[in-house]
Amino acid sequence: MQRFKNFFTEPRVPYGLLTIGIILAMIVGYAAVGSGRLAPLPAPTTPVHYAVGDTIQTDSIALKVESFRFDLKGVPGFAPMPGYQFLMPMVTIANRTNTNFELIPLLFFYIKDSKGNVYHPTAAPIVTDQLTGPILPGEKVREELGFEVPVGTRNPALYFERGTAGHPVIVIDLATSTQP
Repeated sequence: MQRFKNFFTEPRVPYGLLTIGIILAMIVGYAAVGSGRLAPLPAPTTPVHYAVGDTIQTDSIALKVESFRFDLKGVPGFAPMPGYQFLMPMVTIANRTNTNFELIPLLFFYIKDSKGNVYHPTAAPIVTDQLTGPILPGEKVREELGFEVPVGTRNPALYFERGTAGHPVIVIDLATSTQP
């Protein structure tokens, strides 16, 4: 009997209370999932791939990659590293809501190649100003983005991912350059 009593009084955090706490947490967790109050996360879905020229409409924006180009040379001060080139898609984004849409290209856009390598926006000799900030309701912006990718990158795709629940991941396959 003393041994059972010690189970609830020794050491500083009694093992008996710890065991009861773990069992209660498991029961409450199981009940929450079973009742639907705490539903398991849905399985990730495979993003739908679009082509250059497609207009992709979501609940808040319309996005389109009009064209893209490669640049092996750049300009003085903006030259790609040896073995790399600039990949520059021309993107149009329209705000379809009644509130401002905060565009943050450094966070929302990236390039992924066929091997799964990810490339983020970089300073490149682009032909338009790069907008960061609000797009007013009903407004449309057109800008060129710059990415530094290895020469010979196969099957690059431009990803637009807002990083919040409920917003789709948009993938545009950059298969054939539409500019010389």
